[in-house]
This record gives sequence, structure tokens and C-alpha cells, in this order.
Amino acid sequence: MTEPMTEPMTLLRVFALIGLLALASPAQALDVVFPAGSRVGLAPPAGLAPSRNFLGFEDPRNEVAIVIAALPPATYEDVQQSTSAAELKKHGLTFEKRETHTHADGKAFLVIASQDADKTKLRKWIFAVGAADLTALVTVQVPDAAREAYPEAAIRAALASVAIRPTVPDEEQLSLLPFRVGALAQFRLGGVIAGRALMLT
Repeated sequence: MTEPMTEPMTLLRVFALIGLLALASPAQALDVVFPAGSRVGLAPPAGLAPSRNFLGFEDPRNEVAIVIAALPPATYEDVQQSTSAAELKKHGLTFEKRETHTHADGKAFLVIASQDADKTKLRKWIFAVGAADLTALVTVQVPDAAREAYPEAAIRAALASVAIRPTVPDEEQLSLLPFRVGALAQFRLGGVIAGRALMLT
């Protein structure tokens, strides 16, 4: 069972994810893609590919990115608070609008904001879904220079496609390790720390 995060930790993690985006002709994709090891996926706009630097999708040439995170379910309300106009302003983002959405897995909301980062003006979409056993957080960054290639309609279509799968297949989890694992005998996979270790039960 995952322990709920304290509010300061939640706020820090939310803004770390939003901040990560600042470092880092569309057609709707038809298939939901789950980044390796992630229970949360979506159908990314054309031009975006799975990232090797973070969990999500990116177009490095245009500095467009979609960062995906699965947080404990109790953090949904904290994420709402941390994306208020006042909280966003503390981190250099200008609040534009908030929308309430419906999602097959639970309640959801979308916040749209803008940010000036290293002389580049960015548009950001922060989408959260409060599912029964996790909070899905998806943050999108599009520089103004790439708005024609990635218009708002394409971003909204991608966010509308956000899906949560019940589990991550064992084979997919094991593929995240830098070594091969043979027969598990009577053990079951309890979890994987990507690139480092696995836990058997």
C-alpha cells in the first residue's frame, strides 16, 4: 500500500515535474502509448516520441514535451491546491484558466498557464485525474514558436486520450533493468526500480 505524501512533498514534486518541462503539422494519434513501466499513457500528437530522459514524450527540436507521473491517490487535492493562481505565480507561471473535466477513471481537472523561461515563452497544460488507486498527472509544454505545429486542439485531443491501465506487465517491468532475469521459480515480481533493482515476493 502506498503511503500518502505530505503536502510539502506533494507540492515540491508537482513543481519539479512542471519545472522539468522548462529544461527539456499535427495529426491526432489513434493509439494510446504507455511509456515503459508507466500505468498512465496517452495518444501523443504526431511529432512526439517516447522520451529517453523522463517518463513521457518529447520533440527535442521544437522543445515540446509531455511529462507523465503516477502519484498516490491522496495527492489529488494537493495537486489542485498547488495549481492555484497564487501557487503557480510563486513558481514563475501565469495562471490562465482552470476547467473541470470528466474521466472514465475518476474526477479530473485541467489548468492552463504560461511561463517565460530563458527568454522563451511557454504555454503549459496541467491535467490531473483522480483515480481510485493513483493520481495521474500529465504536464504539457509548448513554446510559442511551436504553437503552429502543436495547436491547442492537438494538445486537448492528447489529454482527452489519457488512459490508466490496471497494471504494468511483468515483462515490461523487467525490461527496465540493466540485467536479465531468468525463471522466477515460485516468486512473484513485487516491483522494479528502473535501471537498478527488483523486489521479489
